[in-house]
Amino acid sequence: MNIDLAGKNCLGLELVEWPLPIHEVLYEAEQPIVFLTYSSVLCQPLLAYLADEESEESSIILASASSEKISNLKKGIIGVREALVSDWMWLVRGSHSDGAAKIWAIRESDVPDGYLPVHGTPLLPEHTVVFSARALGDDIALGRMPCSVVSLVADAVRSSLKVLLDHVRAANTEGRPKDAQRKLYDLPVQRLRFSSFEVGLAEPDHGLFRDESMQVVISSLTRGLKWAQDAAGQVSLGEGDAEELDAILRATLALTPPGSGVVREIEVSGAWLQGRRFRLDRNARLKVSKQLRAHRAEKIVVYKGRIGEVDDDNLSITIRDTSDGVDRKGFLREEFWDEVRAHYYYSNRVAISGIERNGRLNVTAVVAQDDPDE
Repeated sequence: MNIDLAGKNCLGLELVEWPLPIHEVLYEAEQPIVFLTYSSVLCQPLLAYLADEESEESSIILASASSEKISNLKKGIIGVREALVSDWMWLVRGSHSDGAAKIWAIRESDVPDGYLPVHGTPLLPEHTVVFSARALGDDIALGRMPCSVVSLVADAVRSSLKVLLDHVRAANTEGRPKDAQRKLYDLPVQRLRFSSFEVGLAEPDHGLFRDESMQVVISSLTRGLKWAQDAAGQVSLGEGDAEELDAILRATLALTPPGSGVVREIEVSGAWLQGRRFRLDRNARLKVSKQLRAHRAEKIVVYKGRIGEVDDDNLSITIRDTSDGVDRKGFLREEFWDEVRAHYYYSNRVAISGIERNGRLNVTAVVAQDDPDE
């Protein structure tokens, strides 16, 4: 490791023993890479990371090892790099031949590229965050951030994956998804961060789908993110049939910030995106929305009537007794279902609002109305 140590504070070797005693191995690859050692002089454990090894010497980075930090590292809540650079760092260089070693106090910026783990790299492969969305804005901090930001980010990652997965799997989007599909777009949360609110998802069970569904989903999503982020207009969305382009645009739109509020940008990253980070701002949202409008015909509608029929399997309702006498079928999100069934049971007169797109009505609100006959 070619690191410039000129002018760095060289510490006393008595702070640690050499070779470093290994108290607990946290990760190894033929030899310990991340482990806990101990300083008898400081009377405290130290986190050690083998940054480089040559034939003549080893370079090991040491950092503090509080019980909370190590616990979070083992659970995958923080990455290896974040654990190493959170406060102070030492570099120990020790010889394999004569047992001589030196210690320097260093900073993260002193370490050459490639000798620290990439930001976010977890201790263990099973802790890998495959897909994450992070809300960015001046007021996104504990004590100032409204709770709506939490649901916005969580819904964004879930909705984006659902749109593409339903398309790729040729799923019946007019009803409840199969359990396997639900597990894929409703993945377990691996990481939550609050400095700027982030939701990171863990790797799904590889046995859920043994075909190439997820590879196609990731490729399509990357395609949409690249296009949306490109403010200069140099990236093409590419070719595809109408349904495919519609799914890509809707999935990308889900990952853009609202037109107003505290969320100014949403940053999308994760192992699925091969380490790339995409930042989508409100201009990206306008760009995606404009392309969607050009891509399909849609309008906002309001219908008044009674819910004459409900379909639990397809999450659909039929509106009857409308002002123009035409029955209309609408599809709802699952969270509306209890309310809709109550209106159906009591035969309430309701107003239904939604988006009618290519002949399909997606219901966005259901409100009880006074009965004109009473």
